[in-house]
Amino acid sequence: MATSNGKWGKRLISYAEIPSWAHDNDFILSGYRAPGGTHDSFWKCWESVWLYLHNETVNIHTHLWGAIPAITAPLALNALITTPGHESLFPWHDVRARDNTYADWLGYASYLAGAITVLTCSATFHTLHCHSEKVSKSYNKLDYIGIVAMIVGSFLPMIHYGFHCHPNLQLLYSVMIVTLGGAAAYTVLAQKFSSPAYRPIRTSVFIALGLSAIFPVTHILAMYGHETVTRTMGLHYLVAGGALYIVGACMYMARIPERFSPGTFDLFGASHQIFHILILFAAFCHYISIRRAHVFWHTVEAVTSGPGTATEAVCQAFEILRFSTTKQ
Repeated sequence: MATSNGKWGKRLISYAEIPSWAHDNDFILSGYRAPGGTHDSFWKCWESVWLYLHNETVNIHTHLWGAIPAITAPLALNALITTPGHESLFPWHDVRARDNTYADWLGYASYLAGAITVLTCSATFHTLHCHSEKVSKSYNKLDYIGIVAMIVGSFLPMIHYGFHCHPNLQLLYSVMIVTLGGAAAYTVLAQKFSSPAYRPIRTSVFIALGLSAIFPVTHILAMYGHETVTRTMGLHYLVAGGALYIVGACMYMARIPERFSPGTFDLFGASHQIFHILILFAAFCHYISIRRAHVFWHTVEAVTSGPGTATEAVCQAFEILRFSTTKQ
């Protein structure tokens, strides 16, 4: 690994040396890539990802490598959402699941689109942050858009499966989350809130958008009960994903742990890095929840016989589960 001084001149500088527009976290004291000069082109910024260690290395690599499975997943989307013949919910049946619907494809597509957007935009911003003030601010906005896309994209499949028997509620909550996502994007992209001083406000907007899931989840729980929702939608994974995201955002907003030992976490272990890692785990938890709901839906359709549409079969199964759990 190269040293901080190479043939292009001084690469790494301290917090005191970076220009004011690059000020963000005064608890990270060193390891900053010198803006302009040694990083005055996209190529030089890209080289910094691989040639030497700095305080953005972990931020870049966590989401750069995390984006790869998200980007390649659409190439095998049909296999990704294929339902297995055996499902533990009905272990006595040997069935072939029904074909996936356009709604299934759209649900997975919205989730993957959100994951791809947040990870690629994040990795790109952190790579180019040292280029110049103009480039940094432009790609920082893309980073914000990625966060909104991830939150909205994770919610839409949950709304689709959770309110499968109630199309009007599907539409209501889908419009709600898309509208709130648009409002959040407008707020965090506003010039007024672009400076580091407004970081707590921007982070609070993202947290509030994430917490808006409380409304549809509470509604689903009220209709079907905790046990049924856990078995059919992987409620624990859904909650875990939201909790991981919120914990990471709060740590990032509070600058924990670096605020307690400035300079100690300059290269490894800073709040922003922890936030990036927790986002990856949160995305995986949401995938498990979506997958579980998809498997339940199609397995029940396949094992249910008699008159009625596939939708009626799924809704009937929900009611049976709800009735059985309330009797226990």
